[in-house]
Amino acid sequence: MQKLLFLCLLPSIFLCADWPQYHGPLLDKSTEAPLLNQISSLGKKPLWTTSTPLGFSSFSTNQNQAFTLIAEEDEDGLLREVCIALDLRTGRRLWQIQLGRASYGHSGGNAGTSNNSGGDGPRSTPSVSKDRIFVYDSEMTLHCLSSKSGKVIWAVDIISEHDGKNITWKNASSPLLVDGLVIVCGGGKDQSMIGFDQTTGKVRWKSGAETLT
Repeated sequence: MQKLLFLCLLPSIFLCADWPQYHGPLLDKSTEAPLLNQISSLGKKPLWTTSTPLGFSSFSTNQNQAFTLIAEEDEDGLLREVCIALDLRTGRRLWQIQLGRASYGHSGGNAGTSNNSGGDGPRSTPSVSKDRIFVYDSEMTLHCLSSKSGKVIWAVDIISEHDGKNITWKNASSPLLVDGLVIVCGGGKDQSMIGFDQTTGKVRWKSGAETLT
């Protein structure tokens, strides 16, 4: 599946609030609905488009940057998940950082429904807070990246460090940002939800006993 990011030719688009995480700043998808409806009704042509191959990740935005996950081959021909940053004004790719291997066990996409002609790819959406991007990849590693360069600040492997267990089609959940925490699911017994400090990556709390069997 390929995704295309469209920006409409309307100056007020740059006055929109940032969209820091999946479903928006209030997690209700409604913050910019009136403006988006207005833009749609005007029928403006796209200012630019860009191809974002292989994946089902959505976008988060902050300070004229957009962030998403795609899948691309590395220099050795291995398909990897890649977090990219785009310039909202031009569509230019500002930086990219290779994450884990993009392997989904043919559990969706390529071996999915008959009307899926686009292949497989990442399903999680990055979240952004100030100068940090939080990415929860398909292998359940939570990455904290610099929004300026993509450099890894800290990372936590939920499977190896918190007895996590992945689902059949690999992680599809996105990091939740609230009150200085980044919260993810998927840990083992008594830690199916884990809240990490956004700055240090240290565990602030863990709770829940819902585990996969």
